[in-house]
Amino acid sequence: MNKAGFILRVSNILILLLFIVIIISCATVEKFKRHPDIEQTPIIHTIKTNSLQFVIRGHYIPEYAKKKIVSIANSIVKDITRRFKLKSRNQKIIDLYLSKNSKEYVNILKKTGLGSYQDTMGMYIPKMQLVLADIGISIGNLMHELVHPLLTNDFPEIPLWMNEGIATLYGKAIIKKKRVYYLSNFRIYHVRKAINQNSLPTLKQLAYCKPFIISIKNPEIYYSLSRCLMLYLDRINKLSKFYIDMRKAGFDKLKYEHVLKKHINYSDFKKWIFSNKH
Repeated sequence: MNKAGFILRVSNILILLLFIVIIISCATVEKFKRHPDIEQTPIIHTIKTNSLQFVIRGHYIPEYAKKKIVSIANSIVKDITRRFKLKSRNQKIIDLYLSKNSKEYVNILKKTGLGSYQDTMGMYIPKMQLVLADIGISIGNLMHELVHPLLTNDFPEIPLWMNEGIATLYGKAIIKKKRVYYLSNFRIYHVRKAINQNSLPTLKQLAYCKPFIISIKNPEIYYSLSRCLMLYLDRINKLSKFYIDMRKAGFDKLKYEHVLKKHINYSDFKKWIFSNKH
């Protein structure tokens, strides 16, 4: 084979490989059917990541508010992608519906068949590929809810306590020059009280706890402990590594316990809780 023929053959192979990659990429986008009320809601902006495409929607939102919303959403998505080194997973389109007040929020819950939910601020419904957030209460609801689809797509086995712990960091955060900084909040008082009453869950109990324990049986202390642990890990520059190690652990709760104890000195954490000014 002469040189020209070899180059032509290599070029054809490369084109074929590129075509296959495109076909596979298109085929991996999860198909879903939007609810008509979501479909008819005006699009404010679209944000694309290496796996997810967020379609931000809302009714009658002023232009100045749209710009702020888009800027905040972009900052959160970029920060999470960078900080936790998110991997390219299943391609999904996520609708992000923003309500201006509680009345509109409750109304869209009823229209989409989610009226049985008691939540009044925001939620992520994976089977509908839908995020709801009431920004009339706080823009923090948008910041919090954006976290869930990003983390669950990257780390499908992520335990509820960790998912919520990280999401609550973003719900109460400030953005400066497109960088996100976590802040302490009222949940630190719940942890202080539990320490004083000798009722704070151990790291082993946290690692092995089931979702219903967090959401139903004793939500306040588990949510508060999770958030404070994530904030503590950030303060000692271990949050990113902790997340990556947990992701490697998959569904293994024994490994969760090992990762928690590897990155967290519980005695130091408790001292930090009381030294943290809030």
